Amino acid sequence: MTLTNGNDPVQVYRPSTGAITTSSAAASDVLTSLDRHATTAFVAGTVFNADLSVRGTVAVWPGVVSPDGTRLYHPDVNVSDVRVFDITPSLPFGEELAAVDVPGVPNERLAIAVVDPRGKHIYYVTEQKFIVIPLP
Repeated sequence: MTLTNGNDPVQVYRPSTGAITTSSAAASDVLTSLDRHATTAFVAGTVFNADLSVRGTVAVWPGVVSPDGTRLYHPDVNVSDVRVFDITPSLPFGEELAAVDVPGVPNERLAIAVVDPRGKHIYYVTEQKFIVIPLP
């Protein structure tokens, strides 16, 4: 995940227009998630290949790419789950897989999901809890 201090200008690729724009300060839509080799990226609902060609879109934000680049994890705070999507370059792209249950988090509005570097656990962080969930 890439974060700035909030005061730095950032360049953002806008898939809807195909343009790269510069904002005067970091915005919430510039969070980027990469796999471990930077061959798959997820930005603002769009999955990119290493050459910045669009692999496909997934109608969620934010999202975290698995270390191997095959899955996208999205913390769904409405139901206290982590939604899982298949983002391999096959059809159907973005197929939703079985969600990962997050125990003991009743609809917390702010949540971040992070996948450990080995792809074996999800760290689910809210304002009040830090939960480690094993992945199947």
